[in-house]
Amino acid sequence: MIRAIYLGVTLLFTVQLVAQDQRAVWEIPTLQNDTSKYSWLCTAESNFFVGSASLTNGFINTLYLGGFIDNEMKSRQYDRLSEKNVVGAAAGMRFGGQWRDKNKPVTHITWADRRLIFNGSFPPDALRLAMNGNQQFKGETAKSDRTRFNYFSFTTFGYGQERSVFNNRMQIQWNAGLILGHQYSSIQLNKARIHTDNLGLFVDMDVEGTFRTSDTAAKKLTDIHGTGITTGLRLSGNWGRKTKFGWWAGVQDAGIISWNNKGYVYSVDTSYTFTGILLPNDFLNSENVIETPAADSFYTISSGSTYTGVLPLNASGGLQARFSNGWYNAVQVYWWSTNPEQPMIRIHTGWMDNTGKFSALSGISYGGYAALQIPVSLRFTLLKKITTGIHCDNIMAFVSAESTGQGAFVQLAYRF
Repeated sequence: MIRAIYLGVTLLFTVQLVAQDQRAVWEIPTLQNDTSKYSWLCTAESNFFVGSASLTNGFINTLYLGGFIDNEMKSRQYDRLSEKNVVGAAAGMRFGGQWRDKNKPVTHITWADRRLIFNGSFPPDALRLAMNGNQQFKGETAKSDRTRFNYFSFTTFGYGQERSVFNNRMQIQWNAGLILGHQYSSIQLNKARIHTDNLGLFVDMDVEGTFRTSDTAAKKLTDIHGTGITTGLRLSGNWGRKTKFGWWAGVQDAGIISWNNKGYVYSVDTSYTFTGILLPNDFLNSENVIETPAADSFYTISSGSTYTGVLPLNASGGLQARFSNGWYNAVQVYWWSTNPEQPMIRIHTGWMDNTGKFSALSGISYGGYAALQIPVSLRFTLLKKITTGIHCDNIMAFVSAESTGQGAFVQLAYRF
């Protein structure tokens, strides 16, 4: 079981996709003049993000594409590590519709989406153990305390409204949705220490933590193991005539998921000495893993009880200005409850036409689940009814393996 938890930590943070939700980046008021005469809007969109401020895109790509991780690549990652390192990923598909009330300044919003969210944090020794085993720690203690990883897979059906108030100077948007939970895994290691003696003849382990999972016997896309709710609220306002200024602030994914009693909880709180055990060098590149002795007393397993988890909350806000010649500037801030110490700041600049049929934006961002990024966004209208939006979270991911953070968002909207 200790080996299963160890492998689970390694696999969870290396192969799963993403927490920086691209919908939060895209769905901001852009101060465009909507000259459309259509009252119905249907949308289809897809997004993904994966990144870590401590791990480069080249390293992450090698992990999930199955390439070989050489010593030079490992050394570069070790040099980037801090006392606490975060990793996040998110992916989703969404279908939605909007329609305007003919008698009131109200827009109705409905949607259905499928989302995957992964996030985690780990100390430097956790990555070193995963990369090279414990041989490098002879005579030392590798400390992986406070290692945490969470993975969610769920479907949401939601409804919301946007209302204009104060003579269209302010908009209030709220939404609420029903969640159908498909899969959930969580690893929480409050204490995880491995001491290797000078000769590598024995290993002392001191582990305290919990591993939770939804029903492992049912993993179809349609299997439902939990239900929950999600809510969101956004306020935005604008002022000015020739130069239009605006502000916005909101929260997204304020909700919970209650998982059924078919899942499992593995609790570990023990100290143990292994003799003659040495994890292999080049651990993640090795096809042969040395078996540790069977020791069921290391852990306790329980099932038959429900578990309620909190969704990763996202809060965001910003200021923006659109000038009479079409130039647009914005400063935006995003914060995630799963990464509270590192909010993301993004500065956008670009151009929009007066009809709202074309816009091109770029800028810089820093923080969140990446370091420096250069985002690029395009939006254009085809055949008067079809609007296409394309957002690249970090154009540097295409040209530099040392960059951090990568993601994309694509949206198709049809008005009628």
